[in-house]
Amino acid sequence: MAREIVRTAVERVARRLWPYERVRERFCARSADEVLRDGDIHYGTPCADLCTVAGEMLLAAGFEPVLVLCRIRRLFQPVKFQCGIELEVNGASYYVGFSETTSRLAPGRFEPTRSRTAVHRARPSRPGLPHLAQFGVAPATVDALVAGHDLERHLRWYRRGCSSRAFERTRSRALDKWTAAGPQEGLVSAGRWVGPGEIPTA
Repeated sequence: MAREIVRTAVERVARRLWPYERVRERFCARSADEVLRDGDIHYGTPCADLCTVAGEMLLAAGFEPVLVLCRIRRLFQPVKFQCGIELEVNGASYYVGFSETTSRLAPGRFEPTRSRTAVHRARPSRPGLPHLAQFGVAPATVDALVAGHDLERHLRWYRRGCSSRAFERTRSRALDKWTAAGPQEGLVSAGRWVGPGEIPTA
């Protein structure tokens, strides 16, 4: 049931190429209702919006999701953060994670690694709030929670992905991963990718 809920959340919104200005304006700031009403996310920044929607849907279905916010530090990149969800299903731990190319529900938890240097957890305080808001922060104040994070540097990083070429390259990688692995590796959906000028499908 949890897998079907996450799949539905992923496929209700289209992954699109947004102008950079829209990425900045809406970064991690929309409620679940706003994401669903808009009907799309920027393909390169999926985790906060999809966690917001999936978390709300899991909560409504009777699950008790634990929301996760991780500090990410990689060589030659600014400090970023990663949004995720953890679930207990029949006594076993599962994680829900969204990247540019995958949407996954798989056994395990978000644990510190070399690049994931801190893990914060929170229970949803108010249904439907943006993922960051459940931790008591907004995009403008997330620097206080994620050590070394600079929102402006983080946002500038996404400028390079705001091109048709980058979008098509990422879409191709996502579809290739789904074809190669699919549910065998915990993937729940290839997602709904809608390029410039394309007509969305339900």
